[in-house]
Amino acid sequence: MVMAKKWQFNVYKLIAIGLLGITLYAAGFYFLVADHINIEVLRLPLVFRGFGYAILSITFLWSLHEIMTFEHFFQSLSIFNFMHMYIRGVIGCALYSWGLRYYMADNIIRYTAYLDMPAFTSAPFNIGEWMESFIPSMMAVTIKQLYGWVLYIAGFLTIAFLLWDIPTIRRGIRRFPTWPVMGARLLKRSIRLNKNIQGLATPNSSLV
Repeated sequence: MVMAKKWQFNVYKLIAIGLLGITLYAAGFYFLVADHINIEVLRLPLVFRGFGYAILSITFLWSLHEIMTFEHFFQSLSIFNFMHMYIRGVIGCALYSWGLRYYMADNIIRYTAYLDMPAFTSAPFNIGEWMESFIPSMMAVTIKQLYGWVLYIAGFLTIAFLLWDIPTIRRGIRRFPTWPVMGARLLKRSIRLNKNIQGLATPNSSLV
């Protein structure tokens, strides 16, 4: 945070830097993951992930310290850690598990569509040895697809926060109204709609 204040980085730019680390991490896994890969190759993407997580965590704590009083800081810090460690972890694991199960089954069906009984009898091969190399290949393709989605989302958020850091864009975008204003607008529209419905339901006395 000392370097951020020295370079005059605001919260939006720091979040963009953290998301850039996550983007590089996802890009590294997307381009490097393959079957029979050397695990040492993935060290650099993991370094980018740690860098991004560290920047985002420190930025969120700094923002929390700026907007909360000292009496409520530790309470809000515990809530933030609960949401960060448990809710995010559970939702992330659930999404990865669902995506892995869905894309794995989809890839196996797609890549084995040509493998039917006439094709196998015309050109027989050892299906056991073939499956030993086929399943790791499908696993690598599935992991690439998952990290491809992560790459899209992280890259989009990085660009969005970098654009939001520009004052002209941030001031020119129409602000979303607050919840009380939205509630008042919805109440007025519902009252107007009820009056129109009652006017249509009431019979015209001139026609009686």
